[in-house]
Amino acid sequence: MVEGQKVNRVLMISSDRGMFEEGTSIRGRIIEYAEFARELHIIVFAEKKRKLENIHIGSNVFVYPTNSSSRWGYIWDAMRIARSLRNEELVVPDVTTCQDPFETGWVGYKLKKKYGGCLQIQIHTDFLSKEFQKKSLLNRVRVVMAKRTLKAASCIRVVSKRIQDSLIASKWRSAQNILLLPVFVDKDRYGDTNAFDSEIITLREKYKQFQFVILVVARLTKEKNIPVALHVLDEVCKKHPGVGMVIVGDGPEKRELEKIVHRLGLEDKVVFEPWTERIAPYYKAANMFLLTSDYEGYSMVLIEAMLSSCPVVATSVGVTDMYIRNGVTGFVCPVGDVFCLAEKVGRLVSEQSLGQVLTVKARQEVSESLHNKKEYLTLYENSWQMCCEASAKSAGG
Repeated sequence: MVEGQKVNRVLMISSDRGMFEEGTSIRGRIIEYAEFARELHIIVFAEKKRKLENIHIGSNVFVYPTNSSSRWGYIWDAMRIARSLRNEELVVPDVTTCQDPFETGWVGYKLKKKYGGCLQIQIHTDFLSKEFQKKSLLNRVRVVMAKRTLKAASCIRVVSKRIQDSLIASKWRSAQNILLLPVFVDKDRYGDTNAFDSEIITLREKYKQFQFVILVVARLTKEKNIPVALHVLDEVCKKHPGVGMVIVGDGPEKRELEKIVHRLGLEDKVVFEPWTERIAPYYKAANMFLLTSDYEGYSMVLIEAMLSSCPVVATSVGVTDMYIRNGVTGFVCPVGDVFCLAEKVGRLVSEQSLGQVLTVKARQEVSESLHNKKEYLTLYENSWQMCCEASAKSAGG
């Protein structure tokens, strides 16, 4: 690529199957990203049992599921599709961008090793945190994979300062060609309360058995550590029996969470709701938002809650260090500290005016720090161009 020239073709390796569904936010984002290239080709990790087919989105986005027999075939099937695109359809990308430094990153690493070219690896998870590595053997294997893939990358995009700092501290890479570009959050979507009036009223009526609603929005997986949230609720209810919790999200841990609810005797205190793209009314109807993750890369839900003027209590993960001033715009506690979290939640229950004070500053500070959509898309486009230029300089040097 000539310096400053727009990219022609982009190959993306992803595990986000939401782009196969019409109306999802990921599909909308993909169409916007594709405006910066003549063609955007996306290989998506997916099992054959999902029965997904190749699709064409918009005018220039082409999506290919791997249709693997199991997750263990994702890498090899993605490689097969990438080779086929090159050999049969002459799709030679200017840049290959991978969603993570693990399995999708390994595909990018292998493609670069075979064909050369520009490789961008994105990091959306704080994978160098101790909590990530403690979670499973697979995660420890992923850290080993990341060490190889990140050293091969032409550039790296991280979504939080926490990830950037931990990556530089690891000494795997210097700060050069590490770009901090957070996830885009449309602040206008959460600003107008009037747009959600009827839904807010409906939700408050639905949960009228609770005098105070704690909202949890998360995929129900182990790293989100929803059991900590349930134990926090149990502690808070000892002093404030009118408190209840609404958990919005789906995931493999739901049955185990229901067992914990039963064991703690919280059946009449907890409501599970399925995931919805229409999440803003939940933030606005709740009295506070609780985040209890063991680790996060960004944590968009945290930003959404603050933009929605919903008081926040969170563990020290993701972008809490960027956006929460403890005791000023929200409350932050150590990971897994049930008693700290319960104490902060209890304060918000007892002093509801405190929540109002926190949210005014939180909303103002977060709004001022976020890019608007035009600015963000320009930065995203520049990230591809900068990566290709870095690759060209490296090859020339």
